[in-house]
Amino acid sequence: MSQLVQMKIRIPEGLKAFIEDEAKKNVSSQNSEVVRCIRSAMKKLGAEEAATSPRPGHSNSLQGESR
Repeated sequence: MSQLVQMKIRIPEGLKAFIEDEAKKNVSSQNSEVVRCIRSAMKKLGAEEAATSPRPGHSNSLQGESR
């Protein structure tokens, strides 16, 4: 499994509420919902490969994210 890294972020209160609601609706973690949204945005931008493949020289990726 790829190494996962932590990242602390600050988000507006309404966005946090949205993430919480989506996690409940999808029976998943809030972290999984954030990763899902980022992957979706990357796919729309044509960066689908970047969403599932580690960058050269880096062992981490979004792959293998778990609840």
